[in-house]
Amino acid sequence: MSYGEFVNVQCTISGGDLPVNITWTLNNKPFEDYLEILTTKRGKRINELTIEAVSAKHAGNYSCIAENRAGVANHTAELKVNG
Repeated sequence: MSYGEFVNVQCTISGGDLPVNITWTLNNKPFEDYLEILTTKRGKRINELTIEAVSAKHAGNYSCIAENRAGVANHTAELKVNG
């Protein structure tokens, strides 16, 4: 990914009991401080993460965490930003 590019990642929960709560972290920490990172709920099992213009501070490991009464599941992907 290069500076200024658009990023959109979708977290889809394919099974399990509802309701399910989906949250995101960056390097294992919440990212409320990054106003330009937007998360959007798309139905009961899908959540999207969007960054309009990537910069160096966005590099790192993004985790989608799904939680319901039965437990917790997560998936992590690395975003590399080239200068």
